[in-house]
Amino acid sequence: MHSGDFKGIVSTSALEIGIDIDGLNIAIIADMPHDKNSYQQRIGRIGRFGCDKSYVIIVRTDSFASQLLFDEFDYDMDKVLPNYEPALYLEDENVQNIQALCHVGEHDKCEYAQWKGNMGQVQKFDDGGCFPPSFVKLCLNILTGQTSQGYDNMRCDAPHFAYPLRFWDKQYDIVAARDERKPIPQEQISREQLGTEGYKQAVRNTMYKGEKIRERVVCPNLSKREIYVKREYNNYLSTKPYKRKYIIPNFNNKDYNNKGIYYGDTKIYNLRVREHCNIYGYYEKKNRNWEYHRYEDVFRLPVFYTTGTIFFHPCLNTKGVNKSNIVQILFETFLSRNALDRNDINYIEGKLFNGNDILQRDDRFVAIYDANALNITSRIMDDALLKDMFAYLSRHKDVIVHNICPEINQATIEAIETLCQSIMNSEADTNYQDLGLEHRFKMGTEIFYLSEHADDPDVDVKQKCLLVGNGNEKDTYNVLLNGKLEIDVPINRIEATENTEFEIRTK
Repeated sequence: MHSGDFKGIVSTSALEIGIDIDGLNIAIIADMPHDKNSYQQRIGRIGRFGCDKSYVIIVRTDSFASQLLFDEFDYDMDKVLPNYEPALYLEDENVQNIQALCHVGEHDKCEYAQWKGNMGQVQKFDDGGCFPPSFVKLCLNILTGQTSQGYDNMRCDAPHFAYPLRFWDKQYDIVAARDERKPIPQEQISREQLGTEGYKQAVRNTMYKGEKIRERVVCPNLSKREIYVKREYNNYLSTKPYKRKYIIPNFNNKDYNNKGIYYGDTKIYNLRVREHCNIYGYYEKKNRNWEYHRYEDVFRLPVFYTTGTIFFHPCLNTKGVNKSNIVQILFETFLSRNALDRNDINYIEGKLFNGNDILQRDDRFVAIYDANALNITSRIMDDALLKDMFAYLSRHKDVIVHNICPEINQATIEAIETLCQSIMNSEADTNYQDLGLEHRFKMGTEIFYLSEHADDPDVDVKQKCLLVGNGNEKDTYNVLLNGKLEIDVPINRIEATENTEFEIRTK
């Protein structure tokens, strides 16, 4: 590159920082970055030594930022991209534990051990003032044998490879099925990937010795964290899962300091949540046709414990309001104003399965929640940011709605404006309101059980039955249906009848 033999360079965003190449005079940005800092770093790769003039070409795409730039703000980048530095989360406990494992951990790849062996340094730690004080204290404690439970739980021989930057859940090994004779590459997938390529009968693509191969999942063994696969030789097959995802906000966690902020009828909470993802079957494409295969037993991904910020407002309970449209618009607006990596956060609409003294069962909500354990979404709980975000949304509502959800209905547009006005025109109340005791189904009461239709998974079969106990899995129940016991029914498959009775959960 430095010798000028190449006419051009194609790169991901990895080329943003730290590369100085003479002679590059044109930057073609094929995908809009999400913040101004990234944009400036990308165009900063050109126009260096040996260039009289330089040019930036931005390719128009269907991304939200791209459409704002070309259609709404007359190519004014300052109005499109937020001016924030990238988020590093250096004070997070898990991030620091991972970095400490790499820096002063007890393994051969530890940086400190290599320095000590190569340079004969004594056992002391001096950061020269460049690290956060909490990280310095952590390293000193580790060197003196004072380790925390969180650090001990993350110990491993190769933390550099075991833990990505933001995601540190244990992975699932891809293993050859017992009758498979062909080599299977040694790989690991995450919990999130279980739902896209690790479910039973999923067809996945991978590489072996530089050659693309395909694998068919025979059986996922979650208890052993192993996914058994065999080679798949039909290159025209593809699969996709039929899954339902939902979250349960945890208002009763005593170990977590719940936070609330209120604007008139709008209630916003930052708290722990549980994400459930259940796979009921899969579609297989053959000869251009998709055929549905229903599982006998639901494949449940492990429960994901994380944090999130939840929005409640009476308008979300209004008939005809599309909560999925609203939360997608809030998600994109939040990203455009706060410059977080979209891979760090998720969004979803949902309803409460258990009420309390203030919020009712079946109250609808929209949630922006973390894809990791960093509680990045707690940043939303800032009065200035919320007012800025909803003022921006109200001011540019037409173009934002048109670009993100072009098929949105009028009831949903009115609900968005109601949310905006509620937050813009009300003073923030940050005194957390105790929600009281949780209201749950009474055991032995009548309920509706929503089972899956055998041929069409989008159709629910609603049947009355009796709730007889809690299930073995988290957030499940056992029900008695036509004299037959159905165990571990997910909570999102249960609804109240006109005769359902509730009881108050005691603390």
